Amino acid sequence: MDRSGIQFARLVVDQRGQVAVARLLDRRPCADEVAEIGGDFRRLVASGVTSIVIDFGAVEFFNADLRAQLVKLCRVLPPRSGLAVCSLNEDMREQLLRVGFQQIMTIAPTVEEAVEALNGERRSGDA
Repeated sequence: MDRSGIQFARLVVDQRGQVAVARLLDRRPCADEVAEIGGDFRRLVASGVTSIVIDFGAVEFFNADLRAQLVKLCRVLPPRSGLAVCSLNEDMREQLLRVGFQQIMTIAPTVEEAVEALNGERRSGDA
């Protein structure tokens, strides 16, 4: 699906096959920026995306509000959708693992591995 007409405040989105890769732009998102990120996530889902990779490569730190936006994103994705996060620094990765995010989304080291994991889920789920 072509998302070229959609404006995102805090994301750059690229399509990789059936997977949308959303790269976060803010190094240390504050509360207002996190709210805009949540709006971007909702616009992305409203555009028909069912498999999303969130690339945290540029992000140095995230707070509970940004983690909450990830949970909200999981809740608004349609059934049989896929969500992965990647390129997390070690502290951010540990935060997600400590609270069990690996049970609701894929946590991958790189964008490529996240895309591959979601494509694998789609193939096994479609069988």
